[in-house]
Amino acid sequence: MSKTKKNPREEIKRITIEFDGVPLHFSVNLKRFHDYQDSILPNNKVRAADNFLTRCIDKQDQESLVEIVDKGYALELAGELAMAFRPSVSIAVKVSSEESPT
Repeated sequence: MSKTKKNPREEIKRITIEFDGVPLHFSVNLKRFHDYQDSILPNNKVRAADNFLTRCIDKQDQESLVEIVDKGYALELAGELAMAFRPSVSIAVKVSSEESPT
């Protein structure tokens, strides 16, 4: 019996965010997340956030999402969703002032 290995880009992470008492349910995968990051431009942040939220929201919560986005909270909500999607990691940068040997 062979197991088909799942493509990590297609694995869906279910995330629920409660916004002002309203639960919103999202299904996010790596492709949707990368599409969101790729679409953020200096003059296109709100539209990118709105598109990311719309692509990930469960159908039963679409009306609630529209009400929240129409109040101007697309960036904040997309930011929370992005942080919930990405796993926590530790990143350290070390810079040496020494010249490398030649």
